[in-house]
Formats: sequence, structure tokens, C-alpha cells
Amino acid sequence: MRFELIRKARVSASRVLAESGEPCLHIVIDGRIEHTFGERSRETARLYAMDLATIERVFTGGTYFIYEGALVDYQLGDYRGFIHSEEAIDTLAGLIGVETPGRGARRAVNGLVNRTFSRHTNGFFLGGPADEFALDIPALGGDAGRFSNRLYLRWSPFSERVQTALHVERLICLNGMVGMAEAISYETPIVSGWQENLDVAMTRLKPQINETLESRFLEMNEVRASVRDVLAADDLLARRIREASASDDLAAADLLVRLRDHVDPRRHLAAYYGESVFSDRRLAEKAPAHTSLYDVFNIVTEAVSHSVDAGGENANDAALNALANRLVFDSMNAKHVSASVPRSQDSDPERAFFGKRD
Repeated sequence: MRFELIRKARVSASRVLAESGEPCLHIVIDGRIEHTFGERSRETARLYAMDLATIERVFTGGTYFIYEGALVDYQLGDYRGFIHSEEAIDTLAGLIGVETPGRGARRAVNGLVNRTFSRHTNGFFLGGPADEFALDIPALGGDAGRFSNRLYLRWSPFSERVQTALHVERLICLNGMVGMAEAISYETPIVSGWQENLDVAMTRLKPQINETLESRFLEMNEVRASVRDVLAADDLLARRIREASASDDLAAADLLVRLRDHVDPRRHLAAYYGESVFSDRRLAEKAPAHTSLYDVFNIVTEAVSHSVDAGGENANDAALNALANRLVFDSMNAKHVSASVPRSQDSDPERAFFGKRD
């Protein structure tokens, strides 16, 4: 087996420095498996509240899931919940899969799923892609209304359920989002009849997802974004521009600048609103912006799909994907109404790109 489940482990702890010079918690499990937690992780935060001897007592006695010699998941010694047997883990790994750290779009999707469902994985993804299915919305305009949806499954040695996430890709531009909202996600019990349960779940989910997405995308094209929405997009894009510039990724910075030009609230809306609308969240939520929710969604997903995550804390793929999910699934957006603010001439559901040059 390429994995092992270490129970009642002995753990030693030490303080090490990251490349940034910030301290990180480093542990050694049973004297042979080493792992360093990130400088902003909840585990490293213990260094500021406990001495190393106390940290060792907290981590000793826990259950640690190791894959190819790397720590992937764990539970501390006080955990009294569910734990799969080694035989069950081997079955899950064969049935659903385990993907090792890699590059490209699959890695980005897996990373977003991992960051939503778990704490740390060393880049491993306990799961894999499942069914792929199409969504065609003619009302959005020919090729512009064609989407490819793929379900992703994730399992855990500490859960009786398999979690489902959805990757939505707009084919005309290959912009993508990992959807995590309750409306399109599902947890499948896997106590018995695992394959049968998963097959039933996939069959049930696909039409439900397509119906939900079609309804929301059509509504989003007709409904204005709020000033709060464009402020959020503008802030994340500004942060991403700084990160791209700092890493000398000039092509990405150029794309992101053009994307930001489309949402920049003060540039487009200063003639219609006072400064209080831009600084007061409650007012911003009620004030219609110059563009549709669907436009902002396409701009945010274009930033995720066509520029590289530079690793910044507040403008990374996960933050942009979270905003995309809020734009699609937060029911409060349905309350926005059109007002005297004219709709931007760039607002067009058939548009392939807002920042990338065609």
C-alpha cells in the first residue's frame, strides 16, 4: 500500500523558519514522518499560545493519514469520531482515486476543493473527477451559452461520506469556477454499496445542477450587480495586479488591469453616487452598479482562469472563487433592481473575454 494510518502516534514538535522569516510549526510523527505547517496555519498559531512541550502533548496520541510518505490528514488524540479501516481506505483510493501534486488546471481545481473541505493536504487530492456533462443555454447567445460541467468527488479517512463539488467551465473562453454551494453539492453516505450510492447521487445531481445554473445565469444576465459586488471584485483584482507585478508577470498584470477597468466602481459610478455608497457596505448592497451580475461573474472567473495564483493571501484563486460562488448562489443578489444608472456598453452575455485579448 502507498498509504498508512498511524494511530496513537508519538509526536515531537519544533519551531522552524519559513522563507519569509516567519516561524512555522514542524512535527515528526513516530520519529520518521516529518511535516511543516504553513506560517498562517492554525497549527502554527499554537506556537504563540503554547510551549513546545504542550504542543507535543496535544499532537501525541492522534491518528495520522500518510500517503507516499507525506502527511495528508490527521485527527488529534481527543478525536472520537469515525475512522475508516485500512481496507476501506484502499477501496476508496481505488474507487474514487488519489491524485498526486501536479500542474495545470486540474491542480487548480483540486486545490480549491481541498481548501474548502480540508485543512492541509501537502498537495495531494483524495478524490478525482467524476461525470462530465454539458449545459446549453441558447438565450445567452450561441457558443456563449455553452458550458461544460464536471463533478469532483473527495473522500476522507475520517468521514463516512463522499463530498461533491462542481467545476463549471464556460466553453467560449474556458473561464471556470468550482461551485461549493448547497444547491449544487452533495454528501453521499458510503457505509455500504459504495458504487451504487455514488451512481445514484450522480444521476440525481446532474439535472438538478443544470436546472439551478441555467436559472441563475439567465437571472444574473438581467439583474444588476450591486456596488458591493463590483467593490469586492475591484479590491481582489487590485490585489492580484500588485502580486502579478511583484512577480514580474507583466502579461497577467496587463490582463488584470483591463479586467479591473470594467468593474472600477469609482470610475463608472462616481457621477451617480456620493462617497458614502462606496464606503458604507449597507448602502453599497442596495445600490445597483453599471454592469450585470453575469458580467462580474465572467470577469472574476476570467481572472482565476487566465492569470496565475501568485500565492497572495487575499487575492488568490480561493478568494476569487469564493466571490464567484457568492455572485451565483447568494440569494440576496436577486433583490437588486435596475435604477437610473445606465448599463455599461461593454455589458454583453455573448462576450468571450473582458481582459484577455481575443
